[in-house]
Amino acid sequence: MRLSFASKEALLGIACLGLSTAENLKEPLQHYSTDGPAWLSMGYAKLGDYGFDTFAYNGSIPGPTLRVKPGNSLEVHVTNNLAGGVACENVPSYFFCDSSDTNLHVHGLHVSPSDIMSNPGSGVGGINKANFGDDVFSKLKPTTAGTYHAMLPPSHMSGTYWYHPHWHHSVALQAGGGAGGFIIIEDPTGYLPSEYEDMPERQLFITAQNLAVLQMAALQAASTALSSAFTSALAAGKSTSVFLTNGQSNPMTNIEAKTWYRLRMCFASVDQSMILNMSNSNGTCEMQLMAKDGVYLKTVPRSISHVYLASGNRADVAVACTCTTYPCEVTMLGRSWTGTDFGPLPMLTFNVSAKETRTSVPVLPEWTPRMPCYMADLRQATVPVTNDLQLILKIGGDDFNGDEHNISWNGRSETMTEAAMKQMGVNMLTFPALANLSVGAVHEMKVTGLEEHPLHIHINHMQITELPETVSQATGGYFQNGDHADTILMPSLGRDESIKIRMQLDNYTGRMVVHCHILSHEDEGMMAFINITGREGSNYQQAEQLEPTCYRTLFTELEEETPIPSAGLASWVIPLLVVLGLVSIFGAFVLLRRMRRRRQSKQMVPSDSDSELTA
Repeated sequence: MRLSFASKEALLGIACLGLSTAENLKEPLQHYSTDGPAWLSMGYAKLGDYGFDTFAYNGSIPGPTLRVKPGNSLEVHVTNNLAGGVACENVPSYFFCDSSDTNLHVHGLHVSPSDIMSNPGSGVGGINKANFGDDVFSKLKPTTAGTYHAMLPPSHMSGTYWYHPHWHHSVALQAGGGAGGFIIIEDPTGYLPSEYEDMPERQLFITAQNLAVLQMAALQAASTALSSAFTSALAAGKSTSVFLTNGQSNPMTNIEAKTWYRLRMCFASVDQSMILNMSNSNGTCEMQLMAKDGVYLKTVPRSISHVYLASGNRADVAVACTCTTYPCEVTMLGRSWTGTDFGPLPMLTFNVSAKETRTSVPVLPEWTPRMPCYMADLRQATVPVTNDLQLILKIGGDDFNGDEHNISWNGRSETMTEAAMKQMGVNMLTFPALANLSVGAVHEMKVTGLEEHPLHIHINHMQITELPETVSQATGGYFQNGDHADTILMPSLGRDESIKIRMQLDNYTGRMVVHCHILSHEDEGMMAFINITGREGSNYQQAEQLEPTCYRTLFTELEEETPIPSAGLASWVIPLLVVLGLVSIFGAFVLLRRMRRRRQSKQMVPSDSDSELTA
């Protein structure tokens, strides 16, 4: 019988009596795509023990975890149960508005950004449609519903992703307020070595709500939620920054010593970033990094002491703990990585019980994952030109009146605000592209501004191909050349320092959104899109040359190959085998002819009885 997460926690808890009495870590509800469509209600939920509402799916932070296999379709029905707010078109000078409009973004997935069902004459985008892909230009008004389809390619990278609302000018309030949940793309059968496949799993949806920023945004947007969050917290003597794990304050989870656990982490915040590490007292824990932003490392595992998470980042970390005396507690601590200082704060407590059958922590084998061809290593690829991508913040006053948040592409800047759109005579559906890039090709970008702004690009992952050594050193090797990411923040970069990334634009055409994942900056205009042009379905044909073991269809294990003779041996063995084969065929032919002649001659010789009859 397979025990549920809750059952295992209860059994382990018996061995941890006398330790932390904190609330048990709650596992999010699990929805499997094979069970049919998922249903999400965009609405409100209480924020921890603060007593006021924030934004949430299905009345919970996080929402349900959506699990799907590569090659399957993730279908999500979203109903908008929000109310109130001021319309952006009526207040063009506002950055925060449309607080009751929403949509759905599947963060990190390699799926189509276009509408699934086209209504003739309805134009680009999804305002007049009810079926969408990963189309963040779609909009669900209050009391309406729509269906979002993430049709995964058969070779989709298995890993940890997430979903959240993404209607421009309301993202900070809704996603920054806590609305979101995990998407887990299941590992194909035989993909993981058994040591990794057999790890028990914990899903940690970590949220950071800066109530000062959320209240300012809510007041400008006339939102029914969070408009008094900061002042209410102050009046109650509570912290004005709220840090929760699965909607709980420092919950506890029971684990066995000397056993590897896979922690799937997602960090969601309006503007903060976090460094996580394990406390060392009576117990210690090893941490081995497996994947970042849903993509396995080129070589797994990577020994780390800290996990670095910007808003939107995910990390898959293997953790194993031991105690000096049993049982013991180890706490996962969080502190600020950038911005306003906070921490260290207890985010999760591990209650560690003895495992008598093990004398030491098992050594995890080094593993080189086979990658989908759209994730092939691009460091040796030939690229025609390097584009210059900059995230620029121009300070001009307070957060909501004077700042100008730009994204610049080869010297051309864009700021996606309602005021800018009115000046240009466009709207969200007709806003011009920052650039046009071709599908089925590799493109290189030099990126500046990452010391302050986490860059997020939709649909296609970035691969870091040129990185100052100081960045890797500052993070203890957490960031390295060759790593993939969909969201990148690097505070140890200097003001004018840059990195280079490469992207393989695979399969999909349409709008590839680029923005800062400080969500208040995004709503303030630091968002644009690149138009991917060409023939839908086009692939980068050199991927197999760069990574010969990559795959384009469903993952299958490689068959054992028969050893090929070395070049020197093959130069005389192969011709000899050919000659011997020809000689054998010729010899068989001669033998058959001789046997046939002998049979014919035997039939022509008269028998004795024939001679007598003739006489």
